[in-house]
Amino acid sequence: MFALHTYLKSKKKQTYVVNTYRSKMLESGFFENQVWGALHKAWKGYVIAKNKDEYEKMERYACIIQECQYDLRLTVSSFHEIGKSLAFYSLRAVQIAENNNHARYR
Repeated sequence: MFALHTYLKSKKKQTYVVNTYRSKMLESGFFENQVWGALHKAWKGYVIAKNKDEYEKMERYACIIQECQYDLRLTVSSFHEIGKSLAFYSLRAVQIAENNNHARYR
C-alpha cells in the first residue's frame, strides 16, 4: 500500500513538471533535470575516484558523464588519461542508437 502511494505521488510530481514546461523528456526516457543531476553526481564521483587513483571507478564515471552529455546535447568530454576519447564514445553512441532503433521495431 505504501509503495503504491509513493509511486502515485512521484508520478504526480513528474506530470506537474512536464505540464508546466519546467523540464522535458529526453530520448533516453529521463527528464532533463534528472540527467543534469546525474551529470553533476558523476563528475563529483569522477573527481573523487581520480584523487584516490581508482581506475575502474574513473572509467565507470567517465562513461556516465559522456552518456549524460550526449543526452543533453552538450559537447562530449574526452578522458585521455584513461583512454576514453571522443572517438571511443562516438562509436558507442552509434551502437546505443542502433540498439534503441532495433528495440522500437520489435
